[in-house]
Amino acid sequence: MQTHADEIFVHHQCPHCVSVIEDFNADSGRYGGAELLDITYIRNLKRFLAYRDTLEDGASR
Repeated sequence: MQTHADEIFVHHQCPHCVSVIEDFNADSGRYGGAELLDITYIRNLKRFLAYRDTLEDGASR
């Protein structure tokens, strides 16, 4: 599994994610090789939940 710094978790219906998705699609090189992961897909959602569970208490809430 990649380090979490290489993963950008987004959802296409999230108003905060739309600009990130558009920017990433226009110039993904700005993100240093990070992977854009849409949590609409179950495998990406599982990766996000695993990441969330590694955060200190309160950091994910």
